[in-house]
Amino acid sequence: FHLSLTMKALKSGSNVICEKPLVCHPNDIEKIQRAEIITGKRAYAVLQARWHPPLRSFKEQVEKHLRRKEQLKGELFWIAPRSTGYEHLWRGNPNFAAGLIMDIGIHSLDMLNVVLGDCQKFQFETVLERSVTAILHYEKAEIRWHLSIGEKNAANGKPENLVAVRKLKIEGELLDTTDAFGNLHIRMYEDIVRGKGVRVIDARPSLKTAFELQENLQEMGFVNSDGHLFACSR
Repeated sequence: FHLSLTMKALKSGSNVICEKPLVCHPNDIEKIQRAEIITGKRAYAVLQARWHPPLRSFKEQVEKHLRRKEQLKGELFWIAPRSTGYEHLWRGNPNFAAGLIMDIGIHSLDMLNVVLGDCQKFQFETVLERSVTAILHYEKAEIRWHLSIGEKNAANGKPENLVAVRKLKIEGELLDTTDAFGNLHIRMYEDIVRGKGVRVIDARPSLKTAFELQENLQEMGFVNSDGHLFACSR
């Protein structure tokens, strides 16, 4: 859906700012890149977590730890509460919006990519109706990654503990983007106007990780009849 609109806009002579998902498959990024070359226009991905002010200093602290240790360990909590029924909307459907991980989890994966580089492999720990936990392996780090849209109350089936949490902790260093996340769009748009946004090639590694996580869940059968993830638990 976004791919076709992005291609049409580029071919019409416009620069493009594209919300998630930029593409539903990372290989489609090459199509956008070719269109950029032909038209001389640019497409930018909306990945505003990169604009969190402390991110640069956090990365520098992590790099200091890497000079002392060969492998780092950390944990990321990305809890973005959504009301009952979110998992049945088009945004959570892999056939329309590339699924929940691409829709909500992409920001956390992109932030990890900025700090640690490309994710090399992963293993799932738990998959519940509205949350997933996996171990993500990077070249020099292992991160326990927890994504949730808020668990349901067993008694009434309604979401509870609807408090957003966006925290990354590596070797005692903490990056908390919980409160600032809503204001990052403004900084991002200002930089895009200056030609300093996230180009599609820069977005590819995090998109690739999100796609592979989502695809693996589908292969394991964590999908309901409507194509939505987390419709069962194991």
